[in-house]
Amino acid sequence: GYEVYPSTFTGDLMKTYALKLGVPESQIVTEVTNEESSTRGESIANLKLLKKNNIYKFIIVTSAYHTRRTKLIYDKTISLLGHDKVTFLVFPAKDPKIPIQNWWKLRTGQKGIFIEYIKSIAFYFNL
Repeated sequence: GYEVYPSTFTGDLMKTYALKLGVPESQIVTEVTNEESSTRGESIANLKLLKKNNIYKFIIVTSAYHTRRTKLIYDKTISLLGHDKVTFLVFPAKDPKIPIQNWWKLRTGQKGIFIEYIKSIAFYFNL
C-alpha cells in the first residue's frame, strides 16, 4: 500500500481490517509501494507483488461502483506486464458514502459516480 499519513500505509489498514474479518494472517500479503496511488498504479504494484509471491489467482474487493473500471484496468495491466497465467475476480463491496441504490440522493454519491464516469472516460483515452 501507499502512505496515507506519515508512517501509515493503506496495506496496514487493510490488513488490520482483514484480520478483524477473520482472514488468516498467513493469507495476507502486503508491501509498501512507490507506484502512484491510483487504480492503475495499484494494479501494477499488486501484480508485481503477487508475481513475486507466486500467486496467480486473486480476488479484488472494491466499491461496487468501481468494479467495472477496476476489471478493465487489471485486464490491461496483466496484458502489459505479460502475466498471462493470472486469473482474478472483482467483488463489489458496499460503500456507505456511494450506495448503488439511490446514489443520486447523497451528495457523496453524486460526486463519486460523476468522478467514476470521468475516470472511465479517461481510461478509454489512455489518460
